[in-house]
Amino acid sequence: MTSGLNLVIGSAWVFAFLSKWSVLGILQSPAALLALLTPLIGMSAAVFWSTRVHLRALRTVTELRAQVEQLSVQKNFADAANAAKDEFLAKLSHEIRTPMNGIIAFAEQTLNTDLTPEQRQHLDTVLYSAEWLTNAAGHVLDFTRMQSSNVELESRDFSIQDTVLSAIKIVEPRALEKSLALTHKIDSSVPNIAVGDPGRLRQVLVNLLENAVRFTTTGSIMLAVTVQEQSRDDVLLRFSVADTGIGIPAGRQRTIFEPFQGAARGDNGYTCGAGLGLSICRNLVTLMGGTIDVQSQIGAGSTFRFSARVKRVRVQHPAGEYLASAARFSSRRLSILLAEAETASRRMNTKVLESAGHQVTPAASGQEAIDVFSTDIFDLVLLGEALSDVDPVMAAKQIRELESGTANTPLYLLGGRQGPHGAARRDQSGIDGQLANPIEVDELTVVVNRVAAQMDALAPVTR
Repeated sequence: MTSGLNLVIGSAWVFAFLSKWSVLGILQSPAALLALLTPLIGMSAAVFWSTRVHLRALRTVTELRAQVEQLSVQKNFADAANAAKDEFLAKLSHEIRTPMNGIIAFAEQTLNTDLTPEQRQHLDTVLYSAEWLTNAAGHVLDFTRMQSSNVELESRDFSIQDTVLSAIKIVEPRALEKSLALTHKIDSSVPNIAVGDPGRLRQVLVNLLENAVRFTTTGSIMLAVTVQEQSRDDVLLRFSVADTGIGIPAGRQRTIFEPFQGAARGDNGYTCGAGLGLSICRNLVTLMGGTIDVQSQIGAGSTFRFSARVKRVRVQHPAGEYLASAARFSSRRLSILLAEAETASRRMNTKVLESAGHQVTPAASGQEAIDVFSTDIFDLVLLGEALSDVDPVMAAKQIRELESGTANTPLYLLGGRQGPHGAARRDQSGIDGQLANPIEVDELTVVVNRVAAQMDALAPVTR
């Protein structure tokens, strides 16, 4: 555009010049000729340099456009590779944790039998190793999902007391082995029932409690829950896990929540796994609308504190619905339909349930479960996440269609998709709840005890 403007101005100047001087006069006067040629030369130079600049800019824009297209292709390739990696790790984690859960369950069952001291020691080692490997596989999967922002929180009614008690129960055996006093205190202002993700909350609590047990040789561990702030719609809970352990150096407290920082070996010889647990805790706490920090002194112990926001329940639940905590026992024996495609997992959960006195009807496929349900009556239905022939959500929907009148058999999924999208599918199919992977024996027991307690409230067992 500049070159065109220069050309117009130059042409106008030449026209004006020629109209004032004759061509003959110009040719007879060198000074006049020089006066004519000087602006023409300047105009030509301006046009030349302007064109050169424009060509250079055009070439730069073309190169940038090509680079953008190349980066877009590389980004799409990286996204596809990252998605494939996530899927691979999810499958690998599942393949590791499923047999590990079987090893853990049968080891626990065998520990309840008559064993020699040496056999008991060997089984304790097997159990500890299997639990460690299961946790490591879960940490890798969670860390990978968080790196790709692929973690969704569940939103459902749950008992805060039950969640705290179930977390304590998981780490209690290790604390007893080390003669540590493991206690908890829930402030009276904390609501018992709230809306949130109990599985993720328990995951954070278990991780902090396990670390406290690992790094405490003598003394005690205290888990406390208070209300930090509250409004009409939600409550910000404050959790703290305090121990009398070895403490954390001041220099490491600033980086301990970063990935892999917990794996460093200290002067005392202790290690902290792969160093992902606290990083995962921080990410989960952030998703729950809270923060996490630590106060520690070498030789005086550590206190980890975090907050989590939960919503208030809008509907009051019937009395007794949440009375069945992890420690509650019901004498009622249930008739349970258990459908799982994986043989090891089906045998394990059948053994666990039968050991508690329940009658279990196992099914190896979704269609088998539907057929069995159509001919019998059950108190509880458990559907595995990986049925070989039918989507478990669709199987649940067909089971609901088979019910008559006001019958509403409690129906739970074992594993499967978490988060709001999964919750929407469950609600549409009449599913009452879901246990997150990996399926813990304690969590399964809590569900069964809760169903039994609900039935007790409606029709107490007569002796």
